[in-house]
Amino acid sequence: MINSYRKFVIYEMETVLPQIATNKDFPKTITNYIIKTDVDILSADGLYLLSNIFSEDLFKNIITEELINSLFNSLSIINTETNSNSFLKMMAKMNKMFELENENIFLKVFKNHDNTILLTESLIRLLPDKETRDNKSIMYDVLDFIITIIENTQMEKMYTNDIESIVRFSISTLSETYTEEMRVKILKLLYQITKYDEYYKDSYMKSELIEILEDYKDNNNVEDEAKELAKKVLDNINNH
Repeated sequence: MINSYRKFVIYEMETVLPQIATNKDFPKTITNYIIKTDVDILSADGLYLLSNIFSEDLFKNIITEELINSLFNSLSIINTETNSNSFLKMMAKMNKMFELENENIFLKVFKNHDNTILLTESLIRLLPDKETRDNKSIMYDVLDFIITIIENTQMEKMYTNDIESIVRFSISTLSETYTEEMRVKILKLLYQITKYDEYYKDSYMKSELIEILEDYKDNNNVEDEAKELAKKVLDNINNH
């Protein structure tokens, strides 16, 4: 019965999403609902709805620290994989919106919120997701978000198994990808990971990582930017 209800709700949302997205007043309405509603009674379906109509054009003038804080609060009530994936992709897009700002209010909330580790873990779990891998725009947003987190927290918000998951995913992706932009994103992520002591507590898959980086820096089929990044990651490892 519950599954049937969920399918009905998702169907109804997907049916009306195009209409909602054209309503200029709705973005403010849904954000006010999320900000003003206590997280204990907040509907996960409302968050799913927000996630699926979210775009920079619709929300660029109404994203506030208060809203972002409410979204972080909401991480603990998202109860299905579909809702979670949609929500995380929206969060990654939001972070992207603030990358060039003097103060990233998204990161400001991230550094001080109790759910920061939950968000980091959830983003990392999203990386191998087939839908994420098939949509390069989403994948790049998620990778950029994780890179931003590491740059600004020095991995204080990451557990050992999260680091291991990133390294395992990175090696697998570098072994099979022929896309330069993907190579560069992954190598930028590895450059951040290998800057900090947390990686070297276990040095997870270090020999495999060195092997693929050595191949990259001398491989004629790898473009110059990726080669240079591979050398920088190796320098991090060798000089640590």
